[in-house]
Amino acid sequence: MKPKFIYHQSTSNLYAPDGRFLKTVLCPRAKQWEHLLQDDPTQKSKKCLSCGDRVINLDKLSLEEIAEAFSRPSAQGALPCIFASSHSENVVFIETHDTWDLTANDLSTQNDLPVIQTVRTMDEIIVAPQYGFWPDVHWVEFNTLDIRAKLQIDQHPVTGEVDFAGDYRHRAKRYHSEDGKECEYETKIPFRDYYPNYQRSPVAAYLIPKDLSDGSEVIVAGPIQDIVGWAWNQGDTRRAYGVPGIVENRRVRILINQVEPPLEAIG
Repeated sequence: MKPKFIYHQSTSNLYAPDGRFLKTVLCPRAKQWEHLLQDDPTQKSKKCLSCGDRVINLDKLSLEEIAEAFSRPSAQGALPCIFASSHSENVVFIETHDTWDLTANDLSTQNDLPVIQTVRTMDEIIVAPQYGFWPDVHWVEFNTLDIRAKLQIDQHPVTGEVDFAGDYRHRAKRYHSEDGKECEYETKIPFRDYYPNYQRSPVAAYLIPKDLSDGSEVIVAGPIQDIVGWAWNQGDTRRAYGVPGIVENRRVRILINQVEPPLEAIG
């Protein structure tokens, strides 16, 4: 597979194809690509009239040209400004940041056991082998019966302001009407249950470090399977996290019989 740069959308951090951090992509002047001066017919770069810097276009450059550009920082030590579209062939856009480190080295541990991370986008699954992981890919099936939350929606009848509530003890907000009387927001949608963990990708994967021995006991930070780990006396339940598992034949098996019973929350 062709190496690609990695861009974390939640942090705006850009990484080289080898996982090396390059820069945080942030324009202090909030310039967009269409705000820049088009002075290169090949569209490989544009010029910013505010700061005078050139902005290189990762969509139009080869990986070699991009690497060369990043090897020549400015006199102040700054790396070049960059632009890439969401369909760039040179960049993988990753939605999450805290789900996994970019290399399998120095694997974090919990209770002296290796921690297995979970990724939930296809881009993250695709690039994982480049950084020392074996993706254990699973089809995602949602447990909409056992995992649930609830919500009520109230609204100010004049301004349209909306209030969301997830607790039966919630009282509608108060407001003063035009005649000075104190009134309550109107309930537009009474409490109803919903499943809170849908994701756009139909697959997810456990990232197993390639040098992790078969038969290793592990902690799975975020199980793909919906296991109830927390329950509220009002009926809400939440996923279990940090559950025990074992690696067998490059697959992660959750040790269901070792998962602690749901913690009952009273409130």
